[in-house]
Amino acid sequence: MKLALMVITDGRWDYLQRTLESAAECLDYPFSQKILVDDSGEELGFCPDGFEFVKNQPRRGLAGAIQSGWDALDADIDYVFHLEDDFIFPDHVDIDLMVELLEYETDLAQIALLRQPWSPQEQQAGGIYWIEPERFKQKAGFIQQQHLFTFNPCLYPIAVARDYRAGLEAELTADLVADGYSFGYLGELGDEPRTIHIGIRRSRNYQL
Repeated sequence: MKLALMVITDGRWDYLQRTLESAAECLDYPFSQKILVDDSGEELGFCPDGFEFVKNQPRRGLAGAIQSGWDALDADIDYVFHLEDDFIFPDHVDIDLMVELLEYETDLAQIALLRQPWSPQEQQAGGIYWIEPERFKQKAGFIQQQHLFTFNPCLYPIAVARDYRAGLEAELTADLVADGYSFGYLGELGDEPRTIHIGIRRSRNYQL
């Protein structure tokens, strides 16, 4: 079983440093490949050890950056752990369990990690699960949904990347659901967030 760690950055080097430090501590896994995709159009502030560097020139946007990462993956990679440059982890992430769930639940296109309530709607409801609770179903070890394929920190089979082109989350979600896929969040309803979003703005002042 071969896993790749793919990190996307948009030039927020201070966030990226914190993200990589947290990943080194909490993603304690022998990844077969590590890729850093830089879509900033700027010079990288530092070069992390052990990563293959993919630089988009000119910028391609999030979907293009993800596609660049997918194109750079070794042919024998089975799963991708996707990470953007503004997420940290409060605790150890059980990647072996995520793999086990995806191996057993073959209709799952991903296992994602729940982040803290972020949007005003999530904050008001108490979390993403509670905006439309009928969309989220508790299963053994994960919460199943067909609401969204998320590019928040997650693990997905490389077959998803091979069979689909990266695009907006809503477009990718619709394509996967049409083909019978669903998506999962690791853990139980009521669990604390397993990842923390630390970003405020993307470069060029794009408000998250």
